[in-house]
Amino acid sequence: MVKTSVQYIKEAAKKLVDSKLQRLGAAKTQEIFKGVMQTVGLESLEEVYLFVAQFDLTCRDRTSNMDDLSNYFECSSLDMIEYIPALKALERKGLIVRRRRREENIFKQDFAVSDSVMAAIIENQSVEISQVSIDEIQIDKYEYCKRIAEKVEDDDVVTDDLVLFVDKLESNNSHLTFVSELKTNVNDILDRILLSRGNIYLLNLV
Repeated sequence: MVKTSVQYIKEAAKKLVDSKLQRLGAAKTQEIFKGVMQTVGLESLEEVYLFVAQFDLTCRDRTSNMDDLSNYFECSSLDMIEYIPALKALERKGLIVRRRRREENIFKQDFAVSDSVMAAIIENQSVEISQVSIDEIQIDKYEYCKRIAEKVEDDDVVTDDLVLFVDKLESNNSHLTFVSELKTNVNDILDRILLSRGNIYLLNLV
């Protein structure tokens, strides 16, 4: 009898919880991981490890950050750094989604398996891999100003971090007319931040 994705994920979770990501090379264990890889559409063992953990935590109605993942595997946060490319790959494929996109520091970002992927796996249907990169999706004026406003209102963000965040946001969206015009007409980045923050309230009133 052919196993379902859920069955493979359940077996893989038992191997991964508190494993310290060590001693996972046994033939039976590798067979389970390959089952997850094939039924979900993953490309590496690193993706399998992270997806299984994310799926398990999402089933508990929880988002998870890098600290949650290190606790899940019972390894250090430093150990998790080498798995960041796999985490980003899962996001690019639309398998997991970020719940706090305003954060630049990946250790402060919360992730969960997307609703559509959860539904497909639970219903034993094929998982559709997204062909659109999240980072390639263009943002509009509202979203641009919203991201800055959220960052300004975050009590944990200091001025230096805020300036670096906006500088990167401007660089990534320099092709947008309103961004280039704002930089041309307002020299000081702090003034641009205040204007962008004010714009979000004006746009909300329209």
